[in-house]
Amino acid sequence: MNNFSKILVYSNVWVGMAVGAFTFISLSNVYVAHWAFVGFVSCATVFAYNYMRLIQIGVHEDENDFKFSAWVSGHRFEVLSLSVFFGILSLVFFKKVFQWELLYFIALPAVVSLVYPLTFKKSMSGFSSLRAVPGLKLFLISATWAFVTELLPIFLYGQLEWDSVLEFFFRTILVMGLVIPFDIRDKELDAPVMRTIPQVMGANKARELSLFFILIYQVW
Repeated sequence: MNNFSKILVYSNVWVGMAVGAFTFISLSNVYVAHWAFVGFVSCATVFAYNYMRLIQIGVHEDENDFKFSAWVSGHRFEVLSLSVFFGILSLVFFKKVFQWELLYFIALPAVVSLVYPLTFKKSMSGFSSLRAVPGLKLFLISATWAFVTELLPIFLYGQLEWDSVLEFFFRTILVMGLVIPFDIRDKELDAPVMRTIPQVMGANKARELSLFFILIYQVW
């Protein structure tokens, strides 16, 4: 993999592109072509993912034996620069699409993104991190993706109907199917308390479940 490809993948630009594509599909379903909104969602996603990655690298400095984490740890300046660039770009797009309702609707995913990578060393009631809540990681990522790419554009530019609610549900399942392989990749690195699907079911059954979730969305 060449340096450009590594930057594209490891700096999460491809994640922003995927979120933007999902958002465009949702907007096209209500016959709206709002490219500024697609740009806002895409750039904000890249910024949020890089923020979370940089925080996790800082907290788990000694555990970065996986090549993805090792690359980010060794290229903090590039990742930080891209984060700032996409953060500024997301603000530019945000100004173009601004409406008060947008602030209300993005508040929850913004808080989740802010808090998700943090670890509270002096935790109360045993809670130390959202990532450490058993079984929550997969659902949290998938539901947030589905909310931002389906419900958010519908709330702003369309009308909420049952097909949108069902699409949110099935898109959550689809993203779960797409995320499980990454949990398989991180199986040995994730803390046992996280109880991810590969940790509970094993890699082979988790892979089968991933394919099943994708099949369900194809049927939908």
